[in-house]
Amino acid sequence: MLYRTSVVTALLLFLALVGPVSAQLEVPSVFSDHCVLQREMPVPVWGRAAAGAKVVVAFSDQVVTTIADATGAWRIDLTPLEAESSPQTLTITAAEERLEFSDVLVGEVWVCGGQSNMEWPVRSSLDSAAEILAGDTPRIREIAPAHRLSLEPVFSSGATWRVSSLRTVGDFTAIGTFFARQLEEELDVPVGLLSINWGGTRAEPWTDRASLAKHPMFEERVAEFEKRIVAYGMRDHATIEATLARKIVEYEEQMVGWWEKKLVDDPGESGGWTKPGFDDSGWTRMPVPGVWSDHSERLGKFDGIVWYRKEVLFPLEWAGKDLDLSLGAIDDADRTWFDGTLVGQTTNSWNTPRAYTIPGSVVTPGHHTVTIAVLDTGGAGGMTGEASLFRIDPVGSARTKKSGVPLWGTWQVERGSSFDGDRGRTRPTAPPAPAADSSGPGLMFDGMLRPFIPFAIRGAIWYQGESNAGQPEEYRALLPTTINSWRRAWKQGNFPFGIVQLAAFREPSDDPDQGGWALLRDAQRHTHRTMVETGLIVTTDVGDAKDIHPRNKQEVGRRLAQWALVTVHKKWAESTGPVFSEMVKPDDEEGSMRVFFHHARDLKTRDPRPPGGFGVAGEDGKYHWVEAKIERQTVVLKHPLGKEIVHIRYAWSDNPDRANLINGDGLPMEPFRWDKPKK
Repeated sequence: MLYRTSVVTALLLFLALVGPVSAQLEVPSVFSDHCVLQREMPVPVWGRAAAGAKVVVAFSDQVVTTIADATGAWRIDLTPLEAESSPQTLTITAAEERLEFSDVLVGEVWVCGGQSNMEWPVRSSLDSAAEILAGDTPRIREIAPAHRLSLEPVFSSGATWRVSSLRTVGDFTAIGTFFARQLEEELDVPVGLLSINWGGTRAEPWTDRASLAKHPMFEERVAEFEKRIVAYGMRDHATIEATLARKIVEYEEQMVGWWEKKLVDDPGESGGWTKPGFDDSGWTRMPVPGVWSDHSERLGKFDGIVWYRKEVLFPLEWAGKDLDLSLGAIDDADRTWFDGTLVGQTTNSWNTPRAYTIPGSVVTPGHHTVTIAVLDTGGAGGMTGEASLFRIDPVGSARTKKSGVPLWGTWQVERGSSFDGDRGRTRPTAPPAPAADSSGPGLMFDGMLRPFIPFAIRGAIWYQGESNAGQPEEYRALLPTTINSWRRAWKQGNFPFGIVQLAAFREPSDDPDQGGWALLRDAQRHTHRTMVETGLIVTTDVGDAKDIHPRNKQEVGRRLAQWALVTVHKKWAESTGPVFSEMVKPDDEEGSMRVFFHHARDLKTRDPRPPGGFGVAGEDGKYHWVEAKIERQTVVLKHPLGKEIVHIRYAWSDNPDRANLINGDGLPMEPFRWDKPKK
């Protein structure tokens, strides 16, 4: 027994000295339980191991071996797989280490990229309850990485695959889900979605920075961004938050002395104006929110300190609770007391809403007084912002119109000392850091897309552009650059890329040549016309004038699926609605034009109205709405004043509600413009 105890003790001592054995075999988290692998093409599997380690990958009837390089990196390619709906196991071993992933299927894999309309979940879409009830589709799976920015390629996203079920599908990308359901039904194979998107984002962060740097339109922007990288280094969010917290502590320490100096010759503190029992009945009455110049002749042009006081009544249940004291923006600085206790102060921040905490140790039921010394350093002074911002609530409570104690309304005010010229420091904001700039070139490409490259995919569907709508001409170059950067990175050739045109938004216009979002749609159309293996999904008929996030994601997903089934799997006759082809001037009709289209079989309108959405102009450039006449697969337009037509616009506005032409498959006509060529 003594011998055995000694051996065990020695072994434990040895393990303590050498430390735990760390695992060196790892793969990106895109390889996890419930994964979907792409059928009918080579399937890369890659990861890291000890340098020189023998790595063995086994799946289905394949066993493939490779050696990790000097850095530990390795990759193998499984030969093309047949679709398989029965769960299989993917096994990866290296030396004594083993990774095993179960319930792996083989089918179709698509990237779902873009901004909020692609990220939009099933639970927030049209008929969400019914769609969730239809979500028990275990052959449909999704992996959705968290939002992440990075200046360098990220190895693994940390996200894992989820199976579509009644419990999970509500959080799936809605467009991707409806797209996948159609593919699964038509092809009878599993469908995997790489849901890699982020609401409100521009296209630049989704584009490889090196690709943007090579384009003359973007090279200067990338160069400036890289200068910032050199200047500020690889700051991540944790570093930024720590730096900001330190700067705020320094600021608040300096602010105490600054305010004390300001109030030395002021009558407020020395006169007891901050105390709850002070008699302010002789003061001027002033509405909050409001500025002095609007309500007081005496204070109208005054630059300096004005004191505000208001009595509030707290309910019994608030006793001893910490309270949130919320104020709107204060022009320009303030020092705030609760019953004579200092609870907050800010300097040189004229447009920043104030948020202070009243400690529970001074909170009792009944009447209390809030006092604020407001310093204006020039221009209009006062407390501004929405009235709803001025309130007191228990910390952590749900804020409603009926809860809390309102602070808007009439306050007592009195003039203090004049401004002495010292504005004080501005409250610190987050320090500059390229890695925290969500519009920075390449940051989402490296942070969110890289962990999935070169995972085998069939293609990508893309819904983005709202955030770039103000630069439509630039987008004509940017979107092709984005697509090319994805294709180069994946090294799968010109994989299919489906582009969703921006949906209708904002109130309809009476101007046939409004432009607006039509110009961004035209940039998307230009990309489709000039790049192989791309699709254009028109959605001008499924938008919402009041919401940039139209809820009908079903139709968008269906149209994307129809495009994919036609172009990739050769299933149906039409992948798109009518597309402008050419203009021909009839010989026998003055002021008329005949418009020809592709994909216009069974051309018709989607509603009882006559064909609409067309605007025409003559040499004078004045546009007029016209009613079109359908003749087989063409449309005849006639200028209402009989003039020669030299300009034509169709659906050329933010919300082209008049546009109603579709083909026999129910797909809407693309927006387009035509101008007579100059001689």
